[in-house]
Amino acid sequence: METLKSVLEASHAKKTKNELIDLLSGVEKVLTPAVYEKVSGIEISELNTLTNKELLNIVEDFKKNYDAKWEKSFSGVSSEIMKLIAGKMAADEEIFRTSDAASADFAAELGSIDFAT
Repeated sequence: METLKSVLEASHAKKTKNELIDLLSGVEKVLTPAVYEKVSGIEISELNTLTNKELLNIVEDFKKNYDAKWEKSFSGVSSEIMKLIAGKMAADEEIFRTSDAASADFAAELGSIDFAT
């Protein structure tokens, strides 16, 4: 099961601006606007005006200021908010699971390739 800490610590560098905004919007819904603004220093309505780098810096701020108490709020969130926060990570994990890649024997597959041809 994902935790807020694991979501924050994941690499978000390849996310689009909209995905980062969704992530931060979800975090705001979990933590309440007051906590969100205290850590980020910015209102949720201002996120659209920021660059990806600035959005990533805000995610870093949440990572640095992480409080274990936040997990209680995170564990009770709706699936809709969870999708906002976890976003693409959840979709990527589902693709991995449905493609049966978890049980694949990649070493055996590589060993069976005839690189000469």
